[in-house]
Amino acid sequence: MKKYFVLTSILALTACGGGGGGHSGSVANNGASEFARSGFISDAAKESNGKVTSLSSAVIVSKDGSGSAVVRTAKEFNGKEYEVYSLEDVKLYAADVVHTGNGFLKIGMDDAGRIEKITMEIGEIGAPVARDGESNRFFGPIFEYVPDGNDQAEYRIANTGQTASDLAALKADLVSKGKISAAGHWNMVNEHMDVVTYGKDIDGNGTALQYADFGHFNPVYSTKYKNVDSLSDADMVKARNGESLGRGTELDKENEHFDDQMAAEDYQLFAGGYAIRGTEMKDTLAPRSAEFKGKAIGRVYTTVSADDGVLESTRTSKAAANGYSAEHDINKAFTTKEATLKIDFNGKQTLEMPFYTHSDDPDSKFYDVKLVKKADGTMEAPVFTGTPTNADHKLYHALDGDNVKETSFNPGYYGVNTAVEAAGTARLYSKEDLGDGVQREYEVQAAYGMKRQ
Repeated sequence: MKKYFVLTSILALTACGGGGGGHSGSVANNGASEFARSGFISDAAKESNGKVTSLSSAVIVSKDGSGSAVVRTAKEFNGKEYEVYSLEDVKLYAADVVHTGNGFLKIGMDDAGRIEKITMEIGEIGAPVARDGESNRFFGPIFEYVPDGNDQAEYRIANTGQTASDLAALKADLVSKGKISAAGHWNMVNEHMDVVTYGKDIDGNGTALQYADFGHFNPVYSTKYKNVDSLSDADMVKARNGESLGRGTELDKENEHFDDQMAAEDYQLFAGGYAIRGTEMKDTLAPRSAEFKGKAIGRVYTTVSADDGVLESTRTSKAAANGYSAEHDINKAFTTKEATLKIDFNGKQTLEMPFYTHSDDPDSKFYDVKLVKKADGTMEAPVFTGTPTNADHKLYHALDGDNVKETSFNPGYYGVNTAVEAAGTARLYSKEDLGDGVQREYEVQAAYGMKRQ
């Protein structure tokens, strides 16, 4: 059950108002329960939000005469003023921060406090996708600006009915500001993604997080339209509705593998939460000499691929020479309820995720993974022990010195003043050159959520 937390100058008092509906409980004679019932977020909205995340729909903190600036909403009851932080203040950071920079998901709420959309923010690029009813699936038509000869979007914006002339004007403005390349074009995709969180139960006994959450998303397009810069207004409407424009499959693509891709474990992992100190929202709190325990998810991606023009026989022989399958293109997720995170007095953080010895699925094991971030912020070499059930999931040469390697461990600590929950992400990426235009990529992403012990 999610809760509102109201801090007074003397003690912390709790009024129940959770994600599963519920009601406000009685509290000491300071009017806190009446304030919690004041309708900032309705019980119906909180119940709806609980289908997406275990995070509290709002955290309410007494200003207590501190004079802090109001971040979102100021409420006053019995002469006492409060600040209200909602899900819209939370950033759910993506594990793939090495490639995407400051990438995160942002939740959008309607006037009743119900989750109605999610935006993927990558630098300054962000476009909201709307929630599909009361589910955890989100959908939205999106314009992407793509440099000619490239398929990586430089800019994304929600399709709210813009015409070709609107897009041309936007392009001119963005080019003049140096935000996009001059040689490029607009594409349009109808994008869907399921946002799956694990904070509702981190130990198999229903223990839920309320200040933090973690999980995965997997954006997949159902239809894609290339070079929409000169489409008529009528065709723009058709594209937004996913209809054929009769331009051929090279320009108007329907994703024949949509259902399979939505079900695939090709996840992007994330974590985040409320870190409130006094009346200020922080990226994270900073505990010392603390231990946390909970759940972790890890996803391995591994592939052997070749540059354009490389013969299949070359790819196959190069893969075989290094002990790899030529059909090596795999995504697989693993979970464990025995993950731990320890912080010593000096600030060294040690994360252990036993996807081998304590895999939630005993028939499908990965590695036990140990990550250490020292007090100065640098990382020790990651440690992988055990033997994955599927040989294609093995590290092989991923940690060898000659490979391109990127590692990150991004811990976060959440609560009000005191860190009572931990959530974060980690990532290992390695690229091995097999020669003659053939390479193997290996990536592990992880995310976790824990309670303080």
